[in-house]
Amino acid sequence: MRFVKPLFTFYLALLLAFLGSAQTRPDNKKTSPNKYDEITPFENGIARVRKGSLFGVIDKNQKVIVPLNYEEENLRILNDGFIVFYEYESGWGLKDKTGKQILAPTYSNFSDIRFGLICTSFEDAWILINLKGKRVNQTLFYEPVNWDWDEGISGTASVKVLLKNKQSNKDEDQTLMGLINKKGEFILLPVFDWFKPINNNYWAVHRNNKIALLSLKGDTCIPYLYDGIDAYNEKYFSVELNKKFGLVDSKGKIILPIKYEILNPLYYDFTSNPKCEFASKVGRISENGLQTFILPNLTFLTKLIYQDLKPFVNNIAAVKRENLWTFIDTTGTEIASPQFEEVLDFDLGIYASVKKDGKWGLINTTGKLLTPICYDYALGSPNGHSKVDVRKNGKYGKLDSNLSEIIPCLYDMQIERLPGFVKKNGKFALVNKDGKLYSDFKFDYIGDVLNPEKSFQYSSMRIGSKWGFIDNKGKVLFTPQFDEVFGGSFDSYWVKLGSNVGFVNAAAKLIIPCKYQDILYLNNALFGVKTNELYTFLDSNTLEILFAPRFEDIQTYSEGYVPVKINNKWGFANRKGGLAIPCAYEYVLGFSEGRAAVKLFGKWGFIDKSGTMVIQAKYDSPGFFSQNSVLLEIDNKLIRINRSGEKVK
Repeated sequence: MRFVKPLFTFYLALLLAFLGSAQTRPDNKKTSPNKYDEITPFENGIARVRKGSLFGVIDKNQKVIVPLNYEEENLRILNDGFIVFYEYESGWGLKDKTGKQILAPTYSNFSDIRFGLICTSFEDAWILINLKGKRVNQTLFYEPVNWDWDEGISGTASVKVLLKNKQSNKDEDQTLMGLINKKGEFILLPVFDWFKPINNNYWAVHRNNKIALLSLKGDTCIPYLYDGIDAYNEKYFSVELNKKFGLVDSKGKIILPIKYEILNPLYYDFTSNPKCEFASKVGRISENGLQTFILPNLTFLTKLIYQDLKPFVNNIAAVKRENLWTFIDTTGTEIASPQFEEVLDFDLGIYASVKKDGKWGLINTTGKLLTPICYDYALGSPNGHSKVDVRKNGKYGKLDSNLSEIIPCLYDMQIERLPGFVKKNGKFALVNKDGKLYSDFKFDYIGDVLNPEKSFQYSSMRIGSKWGFIDNKGKVLFTPQFDEVFGGSFDSYWVKLGSNVGFVNAAAKLIIPCKYQDILYLNNALFGVKTNELYTFLDSNTLEILFAPRFEDIQTYSEGYVPVKINNKWGFANRKGGLAIPCAYEYVLGFSEGRAAVKLFGKWGFIDKSGTMVIQAKYDSPGFFSQNSVLLEIDNKLIRINRSGEKVK
């Protein structure tokens, strides 16, 4: 019996050891957090892993597919889960997602996988192989197969084949193009300098400096005779020879002789000429420098008599003959004799500026003159309610929407808006929205007009060196007395006498006399004013100072607080001047969405309205929150964080 207790103790210890081991043993199907320094997201059942500076590949069961023997640039996972790896002094190889080696590491490079095929460089060229490592053809390509070629025929790729000079019988190597399908089979043999599809049934192919037309089956429809071939319409092809153009059919029969300098099937600007159906049916043709329009049936709209053409707009087109412009309709009839030195395109498909004897006017699409041809530059066109700026003999005026001179051309500068002001002989006067004079020409300057869309209330003006104010009818509200006026924001002005500043409100009342060193607009009911080098707050309703000046500097009021400066430090005051947040910061910005940027020890963070630092001061730049985020700089990078300091996209 003396052996029972030791034996029981032994088995108990063994059981506890086993249970403890079972509780602490990691699940082999899960990644130990200390096993790798980094694991990329799994794709196609595998992921790249890093330990220190070396990389490898694992599957979802933590099985090592590629050992951690590779530097970052020497191990890549391609689409479809294939892996390319580089062995020094050997080259690149290829493995599948199980780790099975498909190609030994003897290649110079690999492309991405498309249609189950991959390109790899071999003997200074490229070969095309399938995912079992077998070549799909014996061709050596000059560059990787271009599955993304611009012509975009689905499932095909353009290829370039390098012919050595011993094959091409030329002094230099020759690169020729062909086309393969997604099985690697040639659709077009590599015998062309270039090729392109020109419609759904034919290819234009270039060889030995000439172009031919092939069917999609590869049959030659038009032999190598021309310098250029393109589709003209569904039946015919435009061909070029010695910089002349003509038309042929799909068998090469000449339809229009090859003698034209221009031969376009369409001459139409779809963006600016949307109202003319005829324009979308006609093209342009030119012979011996003379042009006309060509119709879909290949007849000409007029004889070849014009030096230049503009596209049809609203069934009318500008044409140039004998160095002068006129207009023709869709029958080719001239609506007036050629008389204009220059015409511009029809604006809105309605009006065009025309020039004659050095002057400009407007014409409509029937050829009718809408204004006299008397203006110094081309006119804009009204859109039913706006005014048109004009200048005549160096003087400015305006036309109304009916093209009548609402303001005669009498003034020295362009009239920017109505109501507004005009200048004549160096003096200014006010005009209303109809261009009627509201004052004499007695002002040396008139400032920006407030609220022009609502009929302005008043404006600054200057006579000599002194400034005053006038209302929107020219009545003097303040005789010229101020040395300077500035602002205009909030429909108000700051005014200055000597070195002191006052404030004129939107009702043209001097609500703050010129006795302060500075005035800052805080909100509709509050101003900051500076006296004896310190700021206090002023109630704009009672004009009372709310407390003794105490702040060295202030900023604009926001969310109930005013940033203030005391003893060269910044904090926040409430509207009565009480310190809500102590002045302890190197600089601050106003609150936005309950957060204010503060600078501490050269870095920026954010506080809430209790003064608590809710986002650590570690950023190199400040900002204002908008829609719960702000963009900041840290370590020369821009990041976006939310109001809790968390990084967001």
